[in-house]
Amino acid sequence: MEKVVIGEMKHSDLREAVVVTQQPWFMEILDKYNLYFFSPNRIVSPMMSLLFYGDSDCDPPKSISRFGKVSHIYRYVTREDLDSIPEMQGILNDPQFADEILSWDKYQIAVLSEVTLLQNPIPLTEEYKNHPRIIVNRTTTFAKLYKLK
Repeated sequence: MEKVVIGEMKHSDLREAVVVTQQPWFMEILDKYNLYFFSPNRIVSPMMSLLFYGDSDCDPPKSISRFGKVSHIYRYVTREDLDSIPEMQGILNDPQFADEILSWDKYQIAVLSEVTLLQNPIPLTEEYKNHPRIIVNRTTTFAKLYKLK
């Protein structure tokens, strides 16, 4: 397991922000535990912030409704490592989430120091609403983000 602490990295080695998509179940995890699970299949490069785009089942749908500041990322995590991660203890004892999470074999976990629910979610233009994968898991800047509206 590797822990990447964002505050210990050079600014030039970090991406400013990454847009990630969320289904309602993952939004609940985010709101309750400030955790985001990246796919373990491709190692994520560090970023300062995550912008959460809710899919059509989220409320509000098809918009960026949350912003999170990344504290650190755990990479190359196996199921056996989970008990040694302090931020995972609460969620592993939560029956709403534990069984599903424990059924996974590998993990890549972003721990957020804060998550902000945007009072005015950023809806995407029709071009992006119909093809949200264009922006998902892509590096962006806050300047570019506001051009998506």
